[in-house]
Amino acid sequence: MTPRFWAFTLQWSRIGVNTAVFLLAARFLTLSEIGSFATVLAPIKLAQGVHKVGIVEAVLIRKPSAIRLNAMFGFSIVSGLLVAAAFCLFAQLTNLPWSLSILGLIPIFLGFSAVSEGLLRKQMRFRAMATRTLFSQGVAGFVTFFAISKGAGAEALVAFAMINVTLSALVSITLAGWWPSANATTKQMLQTSKLVLKIAGRDTLNSGVLPMAQIAIGLRFGLAEAGAFQIALRMLGMIDALTLSPLRLHILPHLAGMNDREAFKKQTIVTFKLSMCLSCWIVFGAAAVGGDFLVLLIGNENATTSAPAFTALIPLSLCAAAAMPFAQALIADGHVGFVLKRAVVLMTLSAVWTLGGLFYSALGICIALTLAGLSTLIWFLLCALPRLGHDYSALLIGLVPIAAGAIMWGLLYGLDLEILPAIIIGTAVYIATLNCAFFANRGMSQK
Repeated sequence: MTPRFWAFTLQWSRIGVNTAVFLLAARFLTLSEIGSFATVLAPIKLAQGVHKVGIVEAVLIRKPSAIRLNAMFGFSIVSGLLVAAAFCLFAQLTNLPWSLSILGLIPIFLGFSAVSEGLLRKQMRFRAMATRTLFSQGVAGFVTFFAISKGAGAEALVAFAMINVTLSALVSITLAGWWPSANATTKQMLQTSKLVLKIAGRDTLNSGVLPMAQIAIGLRFGLAEAGAFQIALRMLGMIDALTLSPLRLHILPHLAGMNDREAFKKQTIVTFKLSMCLSCWIVFGAAAVGGDFLVLLIGNENATTSAPAFTALIPLSLCAAAAMPFAQALIADGHVGFVLKRAVVLMTLSAVWTLGGLFYSALGICIALTLAGLSTLIWFLLCALPRLGHDYSALLIGLVPIAAGAIMWGLLYGLDLEILPAIIIGTAVYIATLNCAFFANRGMSQK
């Protein structure tokens, strides 16, 4: 197995396995139980960028001297304890049940293992990391379904989260074989914190929109609506795991290593074409049979309530597919500031429009998030292409898979097939339409 295979496996296991376990568990839980877990976990997700991204990328960027690693470890532990203490205070003020309050320990485990995670990534030990993730999630999943069989509710999801993070932290520390050689000084930790917080801030802007919406829905519309929203988000996560995660991991180092400008531009468009082809197949297919698939996974009652949120949010997957190749190309080309600006625009629009959605319904918030994503995408593409030396005609290649996906969706919607025949027929129609369109375009180009 090649390192690239293990890198893909790592990316998929982090999102795909976690999402699969959650959705299967959701079949046996009520929406309120799912919503209580998701709403309580959301603040922790907002804060975990310090450890899962900030510390890890700081280790990757900086030369791993003993003093720096000790300082990063010290800051990682202190920040983890501070976040855990803040969550503990929040749990006391809101009278959270002890089963959900346990989630406040997650930042502590992340704090202990963040430097080790960064060292494993720096050493490109993807096989070890993928095996660790599959092992920790496998054990956590087994315990989760055992707990559900004994009548546990949200506690089963808490068990999954805690066992997963605990085993992952312990195995990461063991695999890295590193432990601080001395206590870091306050000055050293403060110096380290500047880089870590800068990286973590960028990540929060990129990934903080949906956790904030989760909190808003839970507080404004109740735990059942929060549960439906979380199921929709997990479905989007599964689409991302199947389409963009492998491409995202591979394309940045590939583009960064290119010196030929024309080859760089060509590879960006090739990636855009591949990203759109994969995503349109999954997204339009999910729009056609997603409701039936949800029923199969989580049961009719939960699926009926979650389907509208999923349908409203699903265009966000296409937004991510269209933006990802150009965002990665901009980073590789040194336009990091503009990519950060895009995150600020998305966060701002999402926050403003989500406030408007609070006056209507949880579905209104989903629609607001999608409109914010589409608006940001249009602005981003109009600004990004000139920076990369492309003209706007480069986007036309993305219209082909969109048209093929729309044809597939229309056919499946009209035929109203069972899920397995729908997947087979839909895939065949999509591939045939794509091939005909690209073949016709190639023939016209040759003329």
